Parts: sequence; structure tokens; C-alpha cells
Amino acid sequence: MFKYPHFLLIIEINYMSEQISESIIESQKLAKAFDSILTKNYGHNIAPSPYITKSGFGRHVDCFLGGGFTSSLPILFSSSPESGKSTAAMQFCSSFLKEHQNGIIVYLDIENAASASCLDNNITDRIEVFGIDRSKFLYRPLVITLEETFKLIEDLVEIKKKLESHTQREYKVLFIWDSLAATPLKYS
Repeated sequence: MFKYPHFLLIIEINYMSEQISESIIESQKLAKAFDSILTKNYGHNIAPSPYITKSGFGRHVDCFLGGGFTSSLPILFSSSPESGKSTAAMQFCSSFLKEHQNGIIVYLDIENAASASCLDNNITDRIEVFGIDRSKFLYRPLVITLEETFKLIEDLVEIKKKLESHTQREYKVLFIWDSLAATPLKYS
């Protein structure tokens, strides 16, 4: 038996402490390498400062959300079919345009693209009910793949940047994707 049993424990802790210190140093080196690659390859892709838009669902919901919906963050409405997700999105469209005079909405409807002619009246009714400015609301029922949807978003961002550069005005764009679940990975 050891006369000083804690002595061994102290040695083990010191040994572990050295291992932890080495691990931290290696992690810091790895982080610097990652930062170098990210800065070199993507340094120009810095997100603008976020802004918050009231949801249009009432002050209690906005309070719960931290003031409303935050830009540049995906917002997902998830529920069973025919439960009001698209109507909620249209209600937010109205709130978005009221808060942002230079706002533009692109509503991509993949879910209902096959039955778009039947849906026209439904969309028209919602536009009227929520008082959405048609000149700032672009509704497109399209059947496109996941990859094409992301390419569309990239193209819209580039067009927005060019317009802002040309006009020296900032535009806020709301992109509604209805729905992610209906978007095919590829054409069958």
C-alpha cells in the first residue's frame, strides 16, 4: 500500500492534463487550417446582417419567435396535409411586404404544380384576403428537382445583387418553397 495514496492520483491528473493540452493545441491547428481554406475559398460569401420581420400571426407569436422571423434562416412549417401551411405562408407574405417597401416575394409551388389551373382561384383569393401587392408577388407552379431549386435560388441572389448594384437600393426577397417534401431529387 502507498503511504500517500493521493500522490498517484495527482500524477495521473497531471499526465491527463498534458494530454488534454496537446489535444487542444492540435485542435487549434486544425481550426486554423479550416479557417484558411474557408477564407480562401468562401471568404467573399459573407452573409448580410440579419433582420427580423413580424410574422403576421400576432404579437404573442412574434414574442415567442424573438420579434418575428429572422432573415437568412430557413423557416419550416410542418403539419398534416390541408392544415393551413400555405395559408400561413401567404399571411406572412402580407406582413413581409408591409414591413419592407422594397420587398419582393417569389412563391415556388412544386406541390401543386400539376393542378395549377385549379389552384389559380385559391391563390387569387389568398392574395386578395391578405392584401398582397401583386406587382411584388411572383407565384410560379413549377415541377423542378431539388438541385434545380437550389440553382434557381442562386440565380435569384445574383440577379438581386446586380439590381442592387445598379439601383444603389437594397431589396428584401422572401422565397417561399412549397413544398420541400414534394420536390423530387431527380426526374423519373
